Amino acid sequence: MYKFKNERVIWYLQMNKILRIGLFITVLFVVFWCGRIWSINQVEDDTVVYEMNRLIDCGDITIEAIDSFLLTVEEFENRFDLPEGTIWESADDEYVVGVCLDVTNITEAAIEWDDLFDFISFGFESKGWATASAPFLAPSVNTFYSESFETGANQEIWLFATVSKICFKDSTWENIRSREFFYVLTLSPYKVEIRLAI
Repeated sequence: MYKFKNERVIWYLQMNKILRIGLFITVLFVVFWCGRIWSINQVEDDTVVYEMNRLIDCGDITIEAIDSFLLTVEEFENRFDLPEGTIWESADDEYVVGVCLDVTNITEAAIEWDDLFDFISFGFESKGWATASAPFLAPSVNTFYSESFETGANQEIWLFATVSKICFKDSTWENIRSREFFYVLTLSPYKVEIRLAI
């Protein structure tokens, strides 16, 4: 009986020690996790926001957003005189967001069109939503008159993306035209975006 009592006490003390260690590790984990969340929330937002019709110096080129819109597919096709159904067969639950960038080559060398598009065609965003530019929409609207973007040349370039109902709650979709949209030029070394006037 005495031996059984000692084993029970030893077992209790061992379990108590394990519980203390477990509690200590749990508290330590919670403290470190809270510290991590606090430090992430303390990071300053390095976003630079430009308004429409403001010249942005990007080193080799200057960019100015001169027009933007959020249109239904039908309105989009009418605005650019595209035949009905050219882009989509049926798109009752989609919009097209677009921006026209006035781009000027300020270097002393020509820039390849692919390199230019790699730099400027990043994407669109709104609160809780973001998408890349849709490259299949731009060729139907943009016209280029040379093999490359020559020194001192100026070109208006339209960039577009589709906005689908599936990406939003019904209440948000009903008020989609009142949302604030941005065109993102780059994320590195800091985020540069243009607030669209829609």
